[in-house]
Amino acid sequence: MLLLARPYPDEPLASALVRGCRHFGVAMKQVVKSEASGEGKTSGMPLFGVSPLPHFAELFNMNARTLLAAHTVLPYATAFSEVDVWNRGIASALAGTSSNRGMGAVIQSAIHGIAFRRICPDCIAGDLSQRGESYWRLSHQLPGSLVCHVHGLMLRTTQLRIAGTGASYDLPQDCRGRPCVVGPMPDIWLRVATLVAELSRRGLEPPFDRAGSFYKDMAIQRGWLRPGRAVNGELLTTLFMEAFGKPALVACALVRGSQPSWVPLMLHASPGTPFSTLKHILMELFLEGRPVDLSHKPSGPPARSRVDEDKTLAAAFKRVADAYAAAGKRATVSALLQNAGCWGAYRHSKERLPRLRKAVESFQTSERAHRPQALQLLAVPGEDGTLATRQDLIKGGHLLCSQDSAARLGIHWYKMKSLQRDGRILSVRYAARDWYPAFWFDGRVEASHLEAALAEVKGLPLAQQWMAMVRVWGGSVASSSASLAPAHFDNFRQGTVN
Repeated sequence: MLLLARPYPDEPLASALVRGCRHFGVAMKQVVKSEASGEGKTSGMPLFGVSPLPHFAELFNMNARTLLAAHTVLPYATAFSEVDVWNRGIASALAGTSSNRGMGAVIQSAIHGIAFRRICPDCIAGDLSQRGESYWRLSHQLPGSLVCHVHGLMLRTTQLRIAGTGASYDLPQDCRGRPCVVGPMPDIWLRVATLVAELSRRGLEPPFDRAGSFYKDMAIQRGWLRPGRAVNGELLTTLFMEAFGKPALVACALVRGSQPSWVPLMLHASPGTPFSTLKHILMELFLEGRPVDLSHKPSGPPARSRVDEDKTLAAAFKRVADAYAAAGKRATVSALLQNAGCWGAYRHSKERLPRLRKAVESFQTSERAHRPQALQLLAVPGEDGTLATRQDLIKGGHLLCSQDSAARLGIHWYKMKSLQRDGRILSVRYAARDWYPAFWFDGRVEASHLEAALAEVKGLPLAQQWMAMVRVWGGSVASSSASLAPAHFDNFRQGTVN
């Protein structure tokens, strides 16, 4: 087996293999082979190729983990990934099986949008002077490297592809290229290239944690965003493109269409999507700049005060209520609200309409309010003489909704309707919903009491059913129910029953 010269600093595996082939005058297929099968490949090796790593480690007489950490794309590609992605990438590479897709996915995410290899003329001249040969720089091929981080020169794009399995044995000294960006290059890209190079040298360190609202919190801390406010995505994108320049962002395949739509997403509280290493680098550098308030400012008309609306609606409600009282009629709250044109506003915004809410509550506890027969029977006057409302009765445990009543009966709530139709449950119709007295279903009342009460009221009109229930259950239920004291039966407002 050949023993090849070890890779230079910042040199990918494929570049070192090409140099070895040139040194010994052998074809790539003679060195790029699987230990398991012993069969060589018929074509070349991708620049970021990793498999079979254990075999390459033997060729260079190096530790496989050292080779993976210093001469592959994995440290850069997984710098901000999830920990399980990082673990799978390492395990896949060390396994050395080309069929394993774990490392392949990592490589694809790292080189997305970068088609051709890049070179730096000054790096080539320095290599030829010091070593007699040049080599491909790993950091120059990574997304975001538009400038050589050593010499500060714009990199040049060659005709050699990064991906694929081309059989080229060319080194940078054999290539020519054109500037990788047309037009002026913002100075910030030298910092980007420096960070890219640093991340490519970080070894097999665990990924940085950038999950959740990391960048939104950073924006708030550095004065870009006010707490509790949404980000102005349009302004953020405009400033971002001014900072990095659209031609450079296009060269990095970060712009689709006219604008990079991913930029505002990084400042969301929960983006819900992973971002590439380059996007993390750019956002962190951007937020280091001079802050501008990116807080969203509503562009529509200012929210109008509801004070005047509240006064108008409350007055309309009172006029309609007074008209019913003058005619000697009772009315439900919903009917008054609808007739006064207040129903929609009260239903959706009553917390912001205190005058209207107070007028409604005053009417609900007055003698003018029309209540279902059962509520009239159960409404016990308070110490101040006012009648309890439906909400008061529910809170006091005297009424239950169908779902709570079903829970006491031990049945599913949708069966309440059928039981009602069968005459087994007497219901109270209120605001298009069914309500049931709690003491019907008290667990301490024997089933025979309920059966006796139902037999007593069977066939009677609704008002008489309620009267019969009170009469039959007056002693047994009241004495056993924790939610209805015996004295309450003496206070039923019998005169309100028609």
